Amino acid sequence: DKVDLHTLLLYEDKQISVDEADMTWHALPDKQLDVTAGKQYVPFGAFKKGMISNPLTKKLGETQSDKVLLVSNQRGDVRTQGYTFAGTGSQDTGYGMSVEYKTDAARVGVDYVSNLVESKHVVAKFASNAVANAIPAVAVHGLAKLGRVTVIAEHITATQNVQPGDLNNKIKVAAKPATTQLEVDLDLHNDRTLALAWSGSSDAAQLKLVEEKLGVTYSQPLYKDLQGAMELMQSKDYDGTTDKTLTAQLAYAF
Repeated sequence: DKVDLHTLLLYEDKQISVDEADMTWHALPDKQLDVTAGKQYVPFGAFKKGMISNPLTKKLGETQSDKVLLVSNQRGDVRTQGYTFAGTGSQDTGYGMSVEYKTDAARVGVDYVSNLVESKHVVAKFASNAVANAIPAVAVHGLAKLGRVTVIAEHITATQNVQPGDLNNKIKVAAKPATTQLEVDLDLHNDRTLALAWSGSSDAAQLKLVEEKLGVTYSQPLYKDLQGAMELMQSKDYDGTTDKTLTAQLAYAF
């Protein structure tokens, strides 16, 4: 087929919304040239995890827009993507690119986005995400499967400072926010998994991120297609205060 249509509905806070809605034109066979347009998440950051809660890398970097134009090329194990999207703040247009090498045993990628403050977290947490100058950012991520062990690592950093007065005057001191995720997942057989994860941030207090999170998650099948998981997470803020949370999750696959 030359054209694919994709829609993803999200049920959250007792409301149903359209999370993704896009169309892909397969201009050349075998993924040599695909063109996708619509509402989608841009390919910035990998955010792979075995935990229930999201790492700080996803909090800082996950970016979505109602208007995205994405061009991708697949050659062997290497995928290259370039995109442009409609901004929501003082920058009308954003853009970026992503290069990833992926096999069954490992994957490694480097991504770039022109304005980090277009992330979902910043848009949701601040009355305005306007900045004097765009804040470019880079993401480096990798995953390796070593027998029953999967190792995940990711680092996201701005390449320029947010400046005093940015984000509706919420930024008081120049800062270059960054986040890191390190995780080890152990396959215990029979679809049982134990995940240990740490994620940390620097210069990100003004963006309303905690300084670090450390946690463990255990998941296993409960009945047929019903999966259960339990997570214990401790977070520490920049002022030294800590918080512990225990989270249970039930997931049904169909």
